[in-house]
Amino acid sequence: MINLLKFEFRKLWQSKSFYIVFSIGFISIIMYMLLAKIMFEIFHASLNATVSMLSVLVISNFVSLLGIYLAIFVCSDYSQHTIKNIYARGYNRSAVYFSKYLISLFVSLLVAILYIAFGFLFVLISGGYVGSMPANMWGDLALQLWVVVGLHGLFFGISMMVGKVAGSLALNLIGVSVLFGLATLFFQIIKVDFNVMNYSLETILGGLSGDLSQMMSTVGIEHSTLIRALVVPLAYVIIFVGGGWLVNRRRDV
Repeated sequence: MINLLKFEFRKLWQSKSFYIVFSIGFISIIMYMLLAKIMFEIFHASLNATVSMLSVLVISNFVSLLGIYLAIFVCSDYSQHTIKNIYARGYNRSAVYFSKYLISLFVSLLVAILYIAFGFLFVLISGGYVGSMPANMWGDLALQLWVVVGLHGLFFGISMMVGKVAGSLALNLIGVSVLFGLATLFFQIIKVDFNVMNYSLETILGGLSGDLSQMMSTVGIEHSTLIRALVVPLAYVIIFVGGGWLVNRRRDV
C-alpha cells in the first residue's frame, strides 16, 4: 500500500493537468478580489482579509475545478490502459482504489487550504485589512473543508464508476446539476414542499461562504445549514466512494 501511495503521489505531481486546472482557481481569485476592491473603493471601504477567506472556495470555482481534475486523475490509468500493469505487479483492486482515493483526497484538501491562504494574503497585498475574526469563522472554514471531503467523494466515486474521462467530466460538471434540477422540478410538479437543493454540496458550501457585503462584517450560519454541512458530506462519501469501490471490484480491465 505504501508503494502504491508513493506511485500515485509521484504521478500526480508530475501531471501537467494538475497545475493547469488548479491554476485557473488562483486566477479566478485574483480577478474577483480585484473587482471587489474596485467596488469597495466606490463606497470608501476596504476588503476584510479575514472574513474574505470564507468566500474563496466559491469565487475560485473550486467545485468545478475539482470535478475536472478528479475525472482526469482517476480515469487516466483506464483511458491509457496502464491499470493492467499495476494489477500485474500483484496489487489487489481495493489497494489500488483506496490509494487513489487517499492521495486525491489529500491533494483536494491541500489545494482548498492553499486557495484560502492565497485569498487572505492577496487581499492584504491589494490594500485590505485584517479584521476581527467572527467567533464562528474557524468553525465555518473547518465545515467548508469537510464539505470538500464530501465533494471529493462524490466526484471520485462517479469517476471510478464511469472509468472514462469524457463521461466523468460530463457527469461531474453537468450531470449532478441536471439531476438536482430535475428533482427540484419533480417536487414542484407534485407540489411537495421539499427543497432538494438544500442537499446539494455546492449549495451547502455556498451557505458557509461569505458574500461581498459580509467581507466587511461578521458572518454566521443557520442551524439547519450546520446540520446539513455535518451530515450530508458523510452520506455522499459512503454512497459514492462505496459505490465506486463495488463497481471497481467487478470491472473488466
